[in-house]
Amino acid sequence: MLEFAFVIIPFMGLIFASLYTSLVYFSSQALETTVQKAARVLVIGEAQLANRTQADYKAQVCGMLPSYMKCSRLYVDVRTSGSASFATLNMAAATPTIAANGDVTNSGTYQRIGEGHVGLVRIAYIWDAGRGPGGVDLSNTGTGDGRRVLVGTSVFIAEPFES
Repeated sequence: MLEFAFVIIPFMGLIFASLYTSLVYFSSQALETTVQKAARVLVIGEAQLANRTQADYKAQVCGMLPSYMKCSRLYVDVRTSGSASFATLNMAAATPTIAANGDVTNSGTYQRIGEGHVGLVRIAYIWDAGRGPGGVDLSNTGTGDGRRVLVGTSVFIAEPFES
């Protein structure tokens, strides 16, 4: 019984740390799936033909998020090279501004992507990772608040649009 007591505490800590890490990576993959869906809307020209504004597009992307993710923590950035060249695409990092409650207070760039032009969709999500068992901290904001910025990116060439 005593040997079991010595082994069970580290074993349970290992199990909980694994589950904690898995949840963060699961959420990251869910965001990647959302980015692919959001990019597809631009690749086929659906957003362009509907003359969607930045707010309209963000609302559409919010609808693609898994139900456990909040729209207020989403940062959407859409850029184009203005041509079929990947070399001229601005790949500057996403820079969401995070409020004390974890919501994103700014919005990214939203450029209209033309037919045959290179486009980029980058979505950042502020995840409250908290602290895992034993003080495991997977945050990456540098503030020590337990928040992690999950980022998904898709680069593509828009197809000819059908009107």
